[in-house]
Amino acid sequence: MKSDIESDGVSNDDPPDGATKPAYVLYSELVLANKYRVLISKGKIYQIQRKLIDMYAIKIEPTRPDLSEIVENMFHNDEEDPLDIEYGLTDDEIGPILDQISEEMIFCRLVNSYLTYLSGLAAEIITSKPEMLKSAEVIRYDELLRFSRMEDVIQYISDRKITELSYAGIKSIKDFFEEKMKLKIFRSESQEKLISLAIEIRNILTHNNGIVNSTFKRRLPGFDYPLGSKIPMDARVSLAIERALRSAALALDKQALKKFSLKPFIAD
Repeated sequence: MKSDIESDGVSNDDPPDGATKPAYVLYSELVLANKYRVLISKGKIYQIQRKLIDMYAIKIEPTRPDLSEIVENMFHNDEEDPLDIEYGLTDDEIGPILDQISEEMIFCRLVNSYLTYLSGLAAEIITSKPEMLKSAEVIRYDELLRFSRMEDVIQYISDRKITELSYAGIKSIKDFFEEKMKLKIFRSESQEKLISLAIEIRNILTHNNGIVNSTFKRRLPGFDYPLGSKIPMDARVSLAIERALRSAALALDKQALKKFSLKPFIAD
């Protein structure tokens, strides 16, 4: 019999043994995102906090009791809020809107977790081979003085580089790993196309309300959604992307562990 958090198509595997910490955390977040959807879809919203606390490597810190009061005081306003009105939407009308928003949030979290994995892996590799940082790029003194440890500087530079590359497109990330580290981040051309699509959808969901723009069309000329249209999201899309991201990350992780003799992460 399936538990409350099991569903067809959702992986219930434990995070991989013998992987780096970035891969372990990525895998955990991918599974958590899908199980979060299952809990929502089965009407178990009240169980989410308790279930997530029990799952994998992700630890949820309890909210400070005074946090809501602090936020309220920061944004206290005696003026009437023009948005604080009754729209009169029925459950049938608002349901599809919330479904779309939830899927967009889950989708973005999946892709962000993958990009964070790439950044974390790059930082681990660069820590073991600092000479890879040699380049014409500069870091300002005020940025540098924020850190007290070289490890934090390396993580900051890696995060900045991966973020910069993600906006330039997946080809830039691919070239960075291949040229700097001699690692292939994709297992096949079809996987590369799917993850390229995922990152570009994430970019327009985050920066353009999910509306197809000229940048999206230029980077993905074969994608047939017209300029100005809204990208529709559903669970099938997110599940397909989750599988591609997981497969690509674990294959890349095995390469990196072997090539750079990284120490596998062991969960507590």
